[in-house]
Amino acid sequence: MNRIVLIGNGFDLAHGLKTSYADFINWYWEQWMNKILFSRFGLEESDGLCSVKIPHNRIPQLTFLNGLDYIDAIKNEPNISFTEGLLVQEIMKDFENSNWVDIESIYYRLLCESMKENRKITPKELNNQLSALTKKLQEYLKSIEKKIDKNHLLINTIQRKLFSPIDPKDIAICASKQKRDYIDQLKDSAPESLYWKLSDYEKWHSYLKNYISTSIEKIKEDEKVIEQNFQLVSELFLPEQIMFVNFNYTNIADLYIPNRQENQTFTVNHIHGSLDNSESIIFGYGDEMDKHYEELSERNDNEYLNNVKSIKYLEASNYRRLLQFIESAPYQIYIMGHSCGNSDRTLLNTLFEHENCVSIKPFYHKKEDGTDNYTDIAQNISRNFKDKKSLRDRVVNKIFCQPLIDETKKEQLSYVEYYIDAFKNMRCHKIGGVKAPYKPIFMLSIIDLLERCNGSDWQPNELIIEPTTHLESFFKNNWNKHPWYVLKFGYDINNVIFYMQEEPFYTLKVINEEPRCYENRLKINDSYYAIKLDADLVKLLINSETRQQLRTTLEEMLSVQA
Repeated sequence: MNRIVLIGNGFDLAHGLKTSYADFINWYWEQWMNKILFSRFGLEESDGLCSVKIPHNRIPQLTFLNGLDYIDAIKNEPNISFTEGLLVQEIMKDFENSNWVDIESIYYRLLCESMKENRKITPKELNNQLSALTKKLQEYLKSIEKKIDKNHLLINTIQRKLFSPIDPKDIAICASKQKRDYIDQLKDSAPESLYWKLSDYEKWHSYLKNYISTSIEKIKEDEKVIEQNFQLVSELFLPEQIMFVNFNYTNIADLYIPNRQENQTFTVNHIHGSLDNSESIIFGYGDEMDKHYEELSERNDNEYLNNVKSIKYLEASNYRRLLQFIESAPYQIYIMGHSCGNSDRTLLNTLFEHENCVSIKPFYHKKEDGTDNYTDIAQNISRNFKDKKSLRDRVVNKIFCQPLIDETKKEQLSYVEYYIDAFKNMRCHKIGGVKAPYKPIFMLSIIDLLERCNGSDWQPNELIIEPTTHLESFFKNNWNKHPWYVLKFGYDINNVIFYMQEEPFYTLKVINEEPRCYENRLKINDSYYAIKLDADLVKLLINSETRQQLRTTLEEMLSVQA
């Protein structure tokens, strides 16, 4: 059983990229504003969407907070001509009414209107404007693509969802045979043979490795446990292959593919092209189920079909690879950040109503006011179904779904697995096959120091520690608890303070002013004066339960005898 992950714009937004059409529109007007403001000798220019004509010495030096207000203002200036094409005009109408816009849907609406006798624009003129807009969109996305939020907690939680086992409760009733066949396949396999199937997951996600190892041990203890315990078998329901179908033009989805050049279990399909190849970009409409589509296709004018996605798919192999994937085996669909709107309805209908589709699970957006958009996604999904019975069976109920990201304190605390993994993988050199104990002992000492302070000086978003003799005292006490290390490692705290910088959750504060002086303060060196812990780690340290989990992990790391 496989998995398809539909990656939409919400996925990029979750990673801190300002990829909404509203962000793009604001950027577009700022580009015009800057071009006009820095024109010394007047300006006469067109970008295929808008045109401006400003005589010499008529550049208005107006002060506005954004480009849109500036452009609106100069339209009223005498002797200045600023003209917007019809596509931009319609985009701005929607944008000003709701601050949200679907450019592809607006294009399709205008294309349908261009068939009327009293049309305002010809299909060729409209296609030229869409082409100009597509180039501007690529320019904008290239300018922001590298500004991804590399918050490891965010990446970690999305990883856990992407590579999680398939929940049997998610599988449609109509797919019960596929589910039973898969379980029978597991029951017929020796427990050890599961490892070949799970190896990629083990390498990519450590928490699964521990989870799977525990499950295997249970199986070994009782040879009949698979027959008797359906839950244990179902928890090993891991997809054999995962394909990310990326509807975005950015490459953020590729960050989640381990060993991209060699790995066959995880693949990414840039179904609409990518910024790396401007010729591959597909931007238009893909709703052949719409009542007007047949009328468009019957017109003896190829301009009407110039931006039909189904035809554009023929120019590359991405769509064919997707078809091969869905034909190869039963599959579950994850929806991450994709609205499932009508602009991709033809493709989505193919995926949703295919006989191999056993489940459609949307990950919704949880808003700041506590509401979410699960219902909106479900409504959009329904428009991609002709068979409403299949819709009700295959779409996973909300009670079994979850947000793509959840920044509540409870959710943050569940990320303790990330820091346990980070602690276990700290860069410690080995002597005689034994890892040096400095870093785990140092982290234990920090925890001791914080507990001594009773949390009175802790800040929720940042923890700064000025290393003092108190920290050194805790370090020495923890060191002496493991005297067998003394035979191989020399006591040292100053170096470990500095070399902890190799770890992602730890940095040193640079001296940018004369630091406060204490007689009992340890000297790091001439450039640094204090320790700063990751804000997400601080949240876990503030909580007594998760703090104890981290302490236990460090103690276990030091319990290995030479």
